[in-house]
Amino acid sequence: MARGCVAARGGRGSRGCVGSPGCVGSPGCFSARGAPAGADSAAAAPPATAARSASTTQSSHGTYVDVAFVPPAALYVHVRVPGGANEGDEETVLPCGSRERSGQGLPIGLISQTTRTPSTKTATAARSGPGQLLGGGDADTGARLSGRGPPPAADYAGAIAVATQPSPLSLPLPGGSRGATVRVHPLRCGEILLPPRALDRPSGALSQLRGMGVTTPRRRWSWVPVPVFLVEHPTAGRILIDTGFHASVAGDPRASLGRRQAWVLPARLGDDESAPARLRALGIEPEDVGVVVMTHLHNDHASGATQFPGATFVVDGAEWDAACKGGFAEGYRHEHFDQPLDWRSVDYAGAGPHGAFERTLDLFGDGSLRLLATPGHTAGHQSILLALEDGELLLTADAAYTRRALEEDLLPIFVFAGADRYKRSMAQIRDHVARSPQGIVICGHDAERWPQLRPVYG
Repeated sequence: MARGCVAARGGRGSRGCVGSPGCVGSPGCFSARGAPAGADSAAAAPPATAARSASTTQSSHGTYVDVAFVPPAALYVHVRVPGGANEGDEETVLPCGSRERSGQGLPIGLISQTTRTPSTKTATAARSGPGQLLGGGDADTGARLSGRGPPPAADYAGAIAVATQPSPLSLPLPGGSRGATVRVHPLRCGEILLPPRALDRPSGALSQLRGMGVTTPRRRWSWVPVPVFLVEHPTAGRILIDTGFHASVAGDPRASLGRRQAWVLPARLGDDESAPARLRALGIEPEDVGVVVMTHLHNDHASGATQFPGATFVVDGAEWDAACKGGFAEGYRHEHFDQPLDWRSVDYAGAGPHGAFERTLDLFGDGSLRLLATPGHTAGHQSILLALEDGELLLTADAAYTRRALEEDLLPIFVFAGADRYKRSMAQIRDHVARSPQGIVICGHDAERWPQLRPVYG
């Protein structure tokens, strides 16, 4: 059999095949025989009932992965092809049996795709690029690698098209009032275990792997806070910044985060630490939250979104696109946001500057809550600038993980939309701090500074 096939049990079939075990030309197959070259991709797509298939393969690196999905739309999958002279190559399996080799690779195979259906000619431009390495695999993954069973479909939900789409948000939102200031409550809604160099990327060979703690015992890793912020506006009501972990993480992180994510970056949450529990401790019900602003859609920020079904969710449109194209390797889990919620997208294309920030949006039109475009960590990352009675409060989110990182210009390993963009966003934050030395800045996951925060600002 020729190399290049990705089938449900690791079998290799005809070149370009993506289908069920041993499949050549069956309804789940995108092979030269199943979909002749030049055939229309939409016509070649399998029916809606076609099964997804997945396989894992042990490579010479000791890691994986070959995976194929067959959703009802054309699919483009980045696959590392283990073995032989081309070990380390990454292939893109396209519909109609056509494919191309990118020549790029990482020590662990990564998966990403788009679910659009362009022609083969334009597929390269339409698909997303290789995701960043998050690495690792749990004991269950190890069992699957050794051939004792296929990975659960839920672990690969990130490779399936989302059904939910946001509506464009018309600004400003109602409820603003001239001269309004807000009160802000920092809420710790869980913690993540990070390796020592995660927030200060090592230099040299295999920096990403070393930053992910592959060579560092977990006893040397540290817990960092997962923040959520309650904003109380005098006329617009209660607003939440991010949602933290879903309450189910307290019982079993895998239920919300998936097995791989729960192993790669362990999470913990107390029974009284979910965002709804934190709000109730303040005498506020989740139903009282009218707006949720998402700084981005990574799992530690979006896991708890479904706990606020009555809120309007505000997200950068670029972030939504990145999250839909991404999956585990990029830090997203589609179940967190592909939900029947009131999603609204903002567009920074015509946004104007404010202070040190180049592109900003005034959410309520009264200057009380400004959205700041700070891409780099993700394509559509936003920071938040809030007007307090006695000054301003900047929430950097993951545009600056810690105050030390901000002051020393440290680059974390979690940069999914370009180091140059990350540094540019961080430079704007530093410029803001220089212009407003009396202002308050709360960084994304600052374990050192979190105990020093006040219960409420403003």
